[in-house]
Amino acid sequence: MDRTPRDRTVARERTDVQIRVEHDPDADAVYVAFAPADAIRSRRARTLRLDRRRFIDVDADGAPLGVEFLDASDGVDVTDVPRSEVVAAALRRRHITVLSPAA
Repeated sequence: MDRTPRDRTVARERTDVQIRVEHDPDADAVYVAFAPADAIRSRRARTLRLDRRRFIDVDADGAPLGVEFLDASDGVDVTDVPRSEVVAAALRRRHITVLSPAA
């Protein structure tokens, strides 16, 4: 999946050294990156589908690089997502509803 924005503005927030949140309201999607964008593009080996709205990009060793959430305006479920507590906190700071109990 290419996450390069085309003809739209993608809001970005640096929430800590390790996490970056990209919110694209036009696509109703949020991407939470655990690595710099260039590292994700060069190291991504595959995308794992948790369900129809959640996808995890991993490297060749299975280490998570980022998580994509679709239909974000309906709320985001961080259950079974790597670093779920940190992800939930970052999403809440962006005023994105988190549907699971992660802090």
